[in-house]
Amino acid sequence: MARIVAEASAGRRVAARALAAVGAAATLLSLPGCYVLQAAAGQGEVMARSRPIAEVIADPATGDEVRERLDLAVAAREFAVGELALPDARSYRRYADLGRPYAVWNVVATPEFSVEPRRWCFPVAGCVSYRGYFDESRARVARRRRRRRRRGDLLDARAPA
Repeated sequence: MARIVAEASAGRRVAARALAAVGAAATLLSLPGCYVLQAAAGQGEVMARSRPIAEVIADPATGDEVRERLDLAVAAREFAVGELALPDARSYRRYADLGRPYAVWNVVATPEFSVEPRRWCFPVAGCVSYRGYFDESRARVARRRRRRRRRGDLLDARAPA
């Protein structure tokens, strides 16, 4: 009985954190023009909607295609840890159904006549050669702004996971 109570209490804590993340995401998304804030809000949404993979696989409402992909992800993770001796960290243990075809829309930019991508640097995340948007319309706006300001090539790289 104590275990059930502890599990219910832990479930409420997770739900409270998820609700706080969604609230923070909604607040951050209302602030205009800040890439870092939209990225934090998008990551918060992913975290708030995520569930343990084992729970999703066991759920009768989970579609066959999703279940098969998650089974493959579990097998790949077990292989990586068991056979390749990669760290048994917390990665690839949760799944989030975001209700859209892609988790993030990445925009990659290169200067004119170059194949080297432009890099953006951020205080916590470090430097990256793309800008990821958790909303397709924000990615389109960023792409249009980039096109107006500078010459060069742009690539849209959609990431389903």
